[in-house]
Amino acid sequence: MHSVEAITAELLELARCDRNPLIGIAGNVRLGILRFHQGRLAVAQDSLSRALDLYDETGGDLPNLAITSSPDVAAAAYLANTLAHLGYPDRAMVHAERSVKRARPLGKASLAYSMALSTSARACQTIGDDVRCCGYVEPLLAAASEQGFPQYLALGQCLLGWLTARQGDIAAGLETLSEAVAMLTSLGGQREAAYVNGLMADVLVWAGRQSEAAGILDETLLRSAATGVVAFDAGLRSRKAAVLATGSDAEIAAAECEFRCAIDIARNQSARLFELQACNALARLWLKQDRTSEARALLEPVLDWFTEGRTLPDLREAHEILAACKQ
Repeated sequence: MHSVEAITAELLELARCDRNPLIGIAGNVRLGILRFHQGRLAVAQDSLSRALDLYDETGGDLPNLAITSSPDVAAAAYLANTLAHLGYPDRAMVHAERSVKRARPLGKASLAYSMALSTSARACQTIGDDVRCCGYVEPLLAAASEQGFPQYLALGQCLLGWLTARQGDIAAGLETLSEAVAMLTSLGGQREAAYVNGLMADVLVWAGRQSEAAGILDETLLRSAATGVVAFDAGLRSRKAAVLATGSDAEIAAAECEFRCAIDIARNQSARLFELQACNALARLWLKQDRTSEARALLEPVLDWFTEGRTLPDLREAHEILAACKQ
């Protein structure tokens, strides 16, 4: 991470001195991606938006240098994920579609095409749009397999496994996901580990293997603390809390503590979507304890903040919880 910071800072300083738009675009794309993974979402949004603005100002007439191959594709793809975390699902999908649209003319043999599909699919999964996610995963698997891009093939299979399990075939989904995670690990895909392990924890819970899910979540949180890749920590904490809150040996107090931790992390990162997810889960826990006034007080201000994606699952769930609070 430190070497990436140094390279990014050097690029931005060079761009300031040289005023070369290509270098400025490269520096802002790198900075945006780095800050996204660090959970510094406001900076990521600013940097990636700046990269796209600079690119548009050039009319796209730039040489394809090693420091910034297809910069508009990368910037749009990561901006989609950033906006998803920030709680702007409609805008996230605009940029996801822009990324794939711009990458498509480059052809299936382009790494940028697989990257655009993979990153856009992740944005769809984050906001709960399974149909769009599947729509990106299918061409991703075809392109990555055909062109020999093992990392993107593995990431696509991770999402395919999760989707398969979510649709009811848990055994097949878990098998696909496990094989894909093993492939990613062999390739050294550490930056994607937190996101992928969150998917694995979901599927293990659906398979009734809560203790294994908890172990993966604890290990992943320790790794994120060590590496600074904390963009998914709020979601990981929420998953851990959900595991603690289920079963005959449920640890309700510990679960509530984890949910509160997830909410704090999400608020510190301005990750409104993860904040809503954690608040939904904690409010449901409180409903079971007849703590309806606390559940409403927690959930209403978070839900009121959202202006986009009213039909998405997390927002529908929040409305259902609030309706239950009024009964």
